[in-house]
Amino acid sequence: MAIAPRLLSVFLRAGELICAVIVAGIIGHYIHVQDMNGWWPGDRFIYTEVVAALSMLTALILLVPFTWALTPLPWDFVMFLLWIVSFGLLCDYLAPLSCSWYLTWNPVYRNGQSAQDTCSTFNTALAFVFISAAFWLASFLVGLWVLHSIRRSRDPTVKRRPWYRSHAV
Repeated sequence: MAIAPRLLSVFLRAGELICAVIVAGIIGHYIHVQDMNGWWPGDRFIYTEVVAALSMLTALILLVPFTWALTPLPWDFVMFLLWIVSFGLLCDYLAPLSCSWYLTWNPVYRNGQSAQDTCSTFNTALAFVFISAAFWLASFLVGLWVLHSIRRSRDPTVKRRPWYRSHAV
């Protein structure tokens, strides 16, 4: 097998890990500030934090560039869907509120920051959620490419034997 899919996979897994750490840090800080002020942060933020934790764990496990790390196709697609749902939940929370108006009205999270800085922090988290979803989709597509190239390979050691052939002679 070529080295390009392995290097691409390592790059994508590193990107997934970095995005998950950034999202976990931003959303975790928001949850912490809300908890310190006695407010319930909301299920969508806890969901995003759990998805980020799952993403970090999975990316760390699959960061090792073995062939089996290229083909966990169902899990890559599930993680893509989880990140897209998280993106939708966060967009649903931020978009209709006019972020600056909401943060001026709700000074609990601001914690000494201007409303524009806090709005930028939320938008940064939203951007990294989307980028992470794109990385998971790209990992899924690379896995499909590897699976397709293995099945189309002319190397007899890579092809699967037909079901009717036995190992015994």
